[in-house]
Parts: sequence; structure tokens; C-alpha cells
Amino acid sequence: MARIFISYSSHDKTVARTLFDDLQRLGHQPWLDEYAIRVGDSIPGKIEEGLQNADFVAVLLSPSAVQSGWVDREWKTKYWTEVSAGRVMVLPVLLEDCEIPVLLAPKKYADLRNYATGLVQLVGAIDPGIPPMAGPPAALEMPPAADQIAKLIAKVQSRAVPLSQCFAEALQLAIKLKDESLQSLCRHELRGWSADTNADDTPTYRKVEMFLSPVQINMNYVGFGGSSSAAFSYMQRSKDYAPYSMVFGEPISQIEARPPPDPDKGLLSVTLKWSDVQDNAPAPDAILYAYAPGDSYAEVLERIRTELTAQLLNLLPSVGQPPDR
Repeated sequence: MARIFISYSSHDKTVARTLFDDLQRLGHQPWLDEYAIRVGDSIPGKIEEGLQNADFVAVLLSPSAVQSGWVDREWKTKYWTEVSAGRVMVLPVLLEDCEIPVLLAPKKYADLRNYATGLVQLVGAIDPGIPPMAGPPAALEMPPAADQIAKLIAKVQSRAVPLSQCFAEALQLAIKLKDESLQSLCRHELRGWSADTNADDTPTYRKVEMFLSPVQINMNYVGFGGSSSAAFSYMQRSKDYAPYSMVFGEPISQIEARPPPDPDKGLLSVTLKWSDVQDNAPAPDAILYAYAPGDSYAEVLERIRTELTAQLLNLLPSVGQPPDR
């Protein structure tokens, strides 16, 4: 497990968040400023602390990043530590074509212009037990199964085909490789999961934090001003709304088929019976309303994508497992 400081331009925040999630899912400890720095913290102080504690600094390179003074100071701080320590600590990660800084130019970079390829290259630099990637997936010097895995990872991340189709392909691959963990994941995702949050096999990546109420929320309430974020913030503070963890258990194909959230509404509302959320409910058929942010299904979809990517990546080192550390 490695501690990885992610240095990036605010222009590249979306990919930085995705990389944070994937590295964390793979068992590492990534550091991202927006998650690590809280209100009232000293920004330079927290960044310095993150850099000092990091085993690696992943520098996300783009035209915006090379113009950023913050990014420049962050990776150079670790670069001089690398020089004195005599081991690699600064890992260039190319997001877009740009002028690579002189000190980083001699280094081989992870090419995140193809996300799946770049992620495997980056993880391989962090963990030498993972076979290196010298080019796109088709050029991998690995057995045919590993080449198929890398191509499927690229397909999963490309979002060019439905994720349900990727799971169907992953299931056939898992059967071929006799990987029971991946088989179980694929079958569950294709047929759906139990909505029981206490079930042993309930995945945390499908759980969504909601708020329950016996009455429907009135978005025209003057205090909300038509803002869904204001309404949700009110539910978090009010004792009239009970927190509730709900599993979105639909098959992956049904989640993908859902229309995008209405930006004017912004809240997801689910109608439940009291018996759905409480055993021995005094009024089992009483109606309850559960509320969550409007993009909850889209967020769950991306978590599912990350879970599949992580399991496929775990298959890549099969030609030689990393040594115990």
C-alpha cells in the first residue's frame, strides 16, 4: 500500500477525483486536497504535510497544469527529495498533450490519455509486481488473457458501450479464468442485488444515504428557494427526517436505462412502506418518502464502473504476484 499525493490543476479536477477513487479501491492511500483540507485548515500547511508523508507524487500533466504555480511547487518539492533519496518518487501522468517540464522530460510517463492504459502504467510504477505497459493494450508483453483484460478495462472506461455489456464480457472472461470473485460480481450486477442493507453480500458501493419522512417535501417552501441543495441541507439538520441507508439493487442494465436527473428538481424521491425499513413496524402499510441527491443513480453507476475496473486490474498481475511487503 502506497501513499500517493495527487498534484493537479483545478481544470483537471474530474480526472483527479476518478484517479483518487481508483487508487483507493486498489488498496492505496491517495491524497487529494479537496478531501484532505477542511475549512479552517492552513492550505500550505496541509499540502506540505501531504507531500512529506507521501511515498509518491503523481503529477497530472496538462496545459493548465504546466502553467500552474501550485502544481510546479508541489512536484518540485518531492523531486529534490527524490534526488537526495536516490529512488523514484515523482511520477508524471500525461492527461493532454503539453510541454513537459524540463526536469520531468527524461522520465517515462503514465499515458492517461487512454485512461485504462495509463492507470495500469501508474499502478505498475507504484507496485513493481504489476507487469509494465509499454504502449496501448494490444502491445502488452503479457499472455493473451492479460491482453484481453486490458482491452476490456479500456472498454469499461471508454463509456462507448453499455456497462451491462462489459459485465457480460467480464463474466465470460471470469469463467474462462476460473475467477470466482469476478464471476460473483458479474452475476450479481447483471441480475441485481438484494435491497437488504444487512445482507452479507450487500456491496457498499451500491448504498446511498437518504432521508426518510412520512410527508412529501415541498420544494416551493420559501426557505428552499427552489434549491434542491438547500432542501437536502435542511433535511440533514432537521429532526423530522431520519437518515436511512438504501441499497440500489436494480440490475446494472436498469440503472443505465434511467434518464439523467432533472436539474430543476435535483432531488431523488423513492416511495416506501414502513415495513420496508423497519421490522415489526406499527403501521406496516404506512407510506414513507426517502430523499437523496438527484444524481445518486449516476454516482452509483460510476462506483460500479470503478469496482469492475478494480477487479479486472487485480487479474493483471496473474503472471507474477507482487512480493509481500
